[in-house]
Amino acid sequence: YLAAVVEQKIKKDEVIKNSPIMYLDDKVVISLSGDLLFAEGGAQLNDKARRALFLLGGVLQNIKNTVSVSGYSDEKKFENAAFTSDWELSLARAIAVANELKRAGYTEEILSVGFGKSRSSALKGLPELKKKTMSRRVDVMILSTSGKL
Repeated sequence: YLAAVVEQKIKKDEVIKNSPIMYLDDKVVISLSGDLLFAEGGAQLNDKARRALFLLGGVLQNIKNTVSVSGYSDEKKFENAAFTSDWELSLARAIAVANELKRAGYTEEILSVGFGKSRSSALKGLPELKKKTMSRRVDVMILSTSGKL
């Protein structure tokens, strides 16, 4: 049920409508392209991304499932004056997305994780452009259980 509601809302937004949605045993994963959310090398959301995440956060505010946000960065040599490492950049992106979901009304805790380029080996074999896009993504994961103990 949750997956259907989330997918229906995402498909209505111009920015994130083509975002891949994966249905795994215990979670729904929405992969948001970093190119759509941030300037290259940055972690500040653009205005279109804020509106899209506000829509997604509006859906999430009606559920009590645990939400996790994971940030990634591409494989290229890291050179960035604002961040000391690719890990710091990926974490800053995850936090920016999580904060926007909170502003939209999701009141539960959100786990934010940065993976940097550590998981880029999973993308081997993809065409170079697709690999670059996927390596700079932010995944929003909606777990099948509540975060309440």
